[in-house]
Amino acid sequence: MPTPVIIDTDPGVDDIVALLYALASPEIEILAIIISFGEEYRCRCFILIGQSNNVLKLFNALARHFEDFPEDRKRFPNFDSKPLLARGAPGPLEGALHSAQYFHGRDGLGDISNRHPDIGTGSGSDYLRISDRLGYELALELIRAHPPRTITYVALGPLTNLALMARQDPVACRSRLGRVVAMGGALDVPGNTSPVAEFNFFADPYAVKELLIDAALTGTGTVNSTGIPLSRFLLLPLDITTPHELPFPLYAERVDPFFETPGAPGG
Repeated sequence: MPTPVIIDTDPGVDDIVALLYALASPEIEILAIIISFGEEYRCRCFILIGQSNNVLKLFNALARHFEDFPEDRKRFPNFDSKPLLARGAPGPLEGALHSAQYFHGRDGLGDISNRHPDIGTGSGSDYLRISDRLGYELALELIRAHPPRTITYVALGPLTNLALMARQDPVACRSRLGRVVAMGGALDVPGNTSPVAEFNFFADPYAVKELLIDAALTGTGTVNSTGIPLSRFLLLPLDITTPHELPFPLYAERVDPFFETPGAPGG
């Protein structure tokens, strides 16, 4: 059975690529897409139905592609699932609002809106169900409505919405959320926003503190002793996007056990 997921995203270029992969992944079922602030929120990331945002642009572009190449539709099994689309937090828990226009452009997609304004046309209602609930409220409704620990929360942007969930109902988060997969932080590599900070953590360090730092410092392994256990929190930092050396014995064991010698690929 596919794993049901909630995708929390600030859809700049990188997150749009991630959404493409998600739409093409039969291993998951996309229940909802929550639009957070960050790389594109301030520049029309989530506006009323009928106006453009990057998630709608993605679905519109795919729909047009399928008109010309209908055989490609089967490569995106989640395209026709009509996930919910909800507005996330407009800013961090505390502190100043930061965006990544300096990197992703004014529209979050390298200013593609100016070069291809037709991509933004259409309401998106054929592909998405627009929710009037706030993102964290919708996420709580979904985890309460599904069997415990079956939903995975995929955080591609700042952790603000997840922190709001934990504040609102930490018991539900602890008992019903399956796991969290989050992209954020920089451990042993330079940051991409400052010399030491990765953007998603930089955009809301207070959410990171509540969800991760406090839990680690208290030794409880949870958020305020009642929230999301760190054992169900998978963090993918900026480090994994940089080159890595992999010892050949480890490669042979984990990646390709049939690769017996360097001179004999595949055995």
